[in-house]
Amino acid sequence: MLISVASSNQIWAVNVYNHIFTRDGSDWQNITYPSRLKCVSVSYDGAVWGVSSNDAIWKFDPDGEDEIEEES
Repeated sequence: MLISVASSNQIWAVNVYNHIFTRDGSDWQNITYPSRLKCVSVSYDGAVWGVSSNDAIWKFDPDGEDEIEEES
């Protein structure tokens, strides 16, 4: 499992099956997106980036759109 932490309110993880999770209080929430990620990183400002199993780069949209978009 890979974990990235920006603060106590910004914790993201990817498990061995490339499923994406975020911490919600005391529970882990499974995040469903079009692609599974093998790596995730969250920065101090809340930006979340990931790399999919086919090496595409994805960015989480923090403006409430609640989706990840493939970056070209």
